[in-house]
Amino acid sequence: MKKLLIAIASFIAFTACNTTGCLDNRSSIPIIQFYSSNEDVAISVDSIAIGGVGAPGDSLIVSPTTGTKEVYLPLRSFENSTSFFIAYCWKGMNDTFNDTITFDYQSLPYFASEECGAMYRYTINKVSYTTHLIDSVVMLDTLITNSLIPTVRIYYQTQTTGEQ
Repeated sequence: MKKLLIAIASFIAFTACNTTGCLDNRSSIPIIQFYSSNEDVAISVDSIAIGGVGAPGDSLIVSPTTGTKEVYLPLRSFENSTSFFIAYCWKGMNDTFNDTITFDYQSLPYFASEECGAMYRYTINKVSYTTHLIDSVVMLDTLITNSLIPTVRIYYQTQTTGEQ
Protein backbone atom coordinates (compact mmCIF):
# COMPACT_ATOMS: atom_id res chain seq x y z
CA MET A 1 0.00 0.00 0.00
CA LYS A 2 2.83 2.38 0.89
CA LYS A 3 4.53 1.73 -2.48
CA LEU A 4 1.25 2.43 -4.28
CA LEU A 5 0.85 5.80 -2.49
CA ILE A 6 4.45 6.75 -3.34
CA ALA A 7 3.88 5.82 -7.00
CA ILE A 8 0.66 7.88 -7.16
CA ALA A 9 2.30 10.87 -5.45
CA SER A 10 5.27 10.67 -7.84
CA PHE A 11 2.95 10.53 -10.87
CA ILE A 12 0.99 13.57 -9.68
CA ALA A 13 4.17 15.52 -8.91
CA PHE A 14 5.71 14.84 -12.33
CA THR A 15 2.56 15.58 -14.32
CA ALA A 16 1.83 18.75 -12.31
CA CYS A 17 5.24 20.18 -13.25
CA ASN A 18 4.75 19.53 -16.97
CA THR A 19 5.39 22.69 -19.01
CA THR A 20 5.11 21.14 -22.46
CA GLY A 21 1.61 22.63 -22.82
CA CYS A 22 3.07 26.07 -23.58
CA LEU A 23 4.85 26.13 -26.91
CA ASP A 24 4.14 29.80 -27.67
CA ASN A 25 6.58 32.66 -27.56
CA ARG A 26 6.13 34.19 -24.10
CA SER A 27 7.02 37.78 -25.03
CA SER A 28 5.03 40.31 -27.03
CA ILE A 29 7.66 42.06 -29.10
CA PRO A 30 7.09 43.84 -32.42
CA ILE A 31 8.92 42.22 -35.33
CA ILE A 32 10.25 44.85 -37.71
CA GLN A 33 11.04 44.07 -41.35
CA PHE A 34 12.89 46.24 -43.85
CA TYR A 35 11.32 46.90 -47.26
CA SER A 36 12.08 48.71 -50.50
CA SER A 37 9.55 51.47 -51.15
CA ASN A 38 10.38 51.32 -54.88
CA GLU A 39 9.47 47.66 -55.33
CA ASP A 40 7.53 46.76 -52.12
CA VAL A 41 9.79 43.75 -51.46
CA ALA A 42 11.69 42.71 -48.35
CA ILE A 43 15.31 43.82 -48.32
CA SER A 44 18.39 43.25 -46.21
CA VAL A 45 19.96 46.37 -44.68
CA ASP A 46 23.66 46.30 -43.90
CA SER A 47 25.88 48.31 -41.59
CA ILE A 48 23.24 49.56 -39.18
CA ALA A 49 23.13 49.71 -35.41
CA ILE A 50 19.80 49.81 -33.56
CA GLY A 51 19.31 50.65 -29.90
CA GLY A 52 16.80 52.01 -27.45
CA VAL A 53 16.82 55.73 -26.79
CA GLY A 54 17.39 56.18 -23.05
CA ALA A 55 17.69 52.42 -22.56
CA PRO A 56 19.40 51.27 -19.35
CA GLY A 57 23.01 50.32 -19.94
CA ASP A 58 22.96 51.93 -23.41
CA SER A 59 23.04 48.48 -25.04
CA LEU A 60 22.54 47.88 -28.74
CA ILE A 61 19.75 45.66 -29.99
CA VAL A 62 21.50 45.26 -33.35
CA SER A 63 25.25 45.74 -33.70
CA PRO A 64 26.62 46.85 -37.07
CA THR A 65 26.33 43.76 -39.23
CA THR A 66 25.82 42.79 -42.81
CA GLY A 67 22.43 41.63 -43.91
CA THR A 68 19.80 42.48 -41.28
CA LYS A 69 16.34 41.53 -42.64
CA GLU A 70 14.29 41.84 -39.47
CA VAL A 71 14.69 42.86 -35.87
CA TYR A 72 12.74 42.51 -32.61
CA LEU A 73 12.24 45.85 -30.82
CA PRO A 74 11.11 45.33 -27.18
CA LEU A 75 8.66 47.85 -25.74
CA ARG A 76 8.78 49.00 -22.12
CA SER A 77 5.73 47.63 -20.33
CA PHE A 78 5.67 50.35 -17.65
CA GLU A 79 5.91 53.23 -20.13
CA ASN A 80 3.54 54.64 -22.74
CA SER A 81 6.24 55.29 -25.29
CA THR A 82 9.52 53.73 -26.45
CA SER A 83 11.99 55.20 -28.96
CA PHE A 84 14.70 53.49 -30.98
CA PHE A 85 17.55 54.91 -33.03
CA ILE A 86 18.89 53.53 -36.28
CA ALA A 87 22.51 54.52 -36.82
CA TYR A 88 23.93 54.07 -40.29
CA CYS A 89 27.51 52.87 -40.08
CA TRP A 90 28.64 53.38 -43.64
CA LYS A 91 32.05 54.86 -44.36
CA GLY A 92 31.87 58.64 -44.43
CA MET A 93 28.40 58.75 -42.83
CA ASN A 94 27.95 60.83 -39.67
CA ASP A 95 25.23 61.02 -37.02
CA THR A 96 23.32 63.65 -39.04
CA PHE A 97 21.49 60.93 -40.96
CA ASN A 98 20.54 58.67 -38.02
CA ASP A 99 16.81 57.99 -37.78
CA THR A 100 14.55 57.63 -34.74
CA ILE A 101 11.29 55.68 -34.46
CA THR A 102 8.91 56.24 -31.53
CA PHE A 103 6.01 53.97 -30.63
CA ASP A 104 3.22 55.41 -28.45
CA TYR A 105 1.15 52.58 -26.99
CA GLN A 106 -0.96 51.19 -24.20
CA SER A 107 0.31 48.16 -22.24
CA LEU A 108 -2.33 45.51 -21.66
CA PRO A 109 -1.73 42.71 -19.12
CA TYR A 110 -2.82 39.41 -20.65
CA PHE A 111 -3.17 35.99 -19.02
CA ALA A 112 -2.39 33.47 -21.77
CA SER A 113 -2.89 30.19 -19.88
CA GLU A 114 -1.81 28.29 -16.80
CA GLU A 115 1.16 26.84 -18.71
CA CYS A 116 2.25 30.06 -20.42
CA GLY A 117 1.41 32.47 -17.62
CA ALA A 118 0.91 36.21 -17.98
CA MET A 119 2.47 38.66 -20.42
CA TYR A 120 1.85 42.11 -21.83
CA ARG A 121 0.22 42.91 -25.12
CA TYR A 122 0.52 46.37 -26.63
CA THR A 123 -1.92 48.48 -28.60
CA ILE A 124 0.02 50.93 -30.77
CA ASN A 125 -1.69 54.32 -30.84
CA LYS A 126 0.85 56.23 -32.92
CA VAL A 127 4.19 55.74 -34.67
CA SER A 128 6.40 58.73 -35.39
CA TYR A 129 9.75 58.67 -37.16
CA THR A 130 12.39 60.82 -38.78
CA THR A 131 12.96 60.61 -42.51
CA HIS A 132 16.69 61.10 -42.94
CA LEU A 133 17.02 57.77 -44.76
CA ILE A 134 13.70 56.13 -43.84
CA ASP A 135 11.03 56.64 -46.48
CA SER A 136 8.09 55.49 -44.32
CA VAL A 137 6.99 53.19 -41.49
CA VAL A 138 3.85 51.08 -41.80
CA MET A 139 2.03 49.24 -39.01
CA LEU A 140 0.68 45.90 -40.29
CA ASP A 141 -1.22 45.38 -37.02
CA THR A 142 -1.66 47.77 -34.11
CA LEU A 143 -2.02 44.92 -31.58
CA ILE A 144 1.37 43.49 -30.63
CA THR A 145 0.99 39.94 -29.30
CA ASN A 146 3.35 37.02 -28.84
CA SER A 147 2.67 35.79 -32.39
CA LEU A 148 5.84 35.42 -34.42
CA ILE A 149 4.58 37.50 -37.34
CA PRO A 150 5.96 40.81 -38.59
CA THR A 151 3.95 43.80 -37.38
CA VAL A 152 5.96 46.78 -38.67
CA ARG A 153 7.65 47.55 -41.97
CA ILE A 154 10.35 50.17 -42.38
CA TYR A 155 10.59 51.33 -46.00
CA TYR A 156 13.74 52.70 -47.63
CA GLN A 157 14.25 54.16 -51.10
CA THR A 158 16.42 51.65 -52.95
CA GLN A 159 18.22 51.61 -56.23
CA THR A 160 18.20 48.58 -58.50
CA THR A 161 21.32 47.53 -60.33
CA GLY A 162 21.90 49.65 -63.43
CA GLU A 163 19.98 52.72 -62.16
CA GLN A 164 21.82 55.94 -61.55
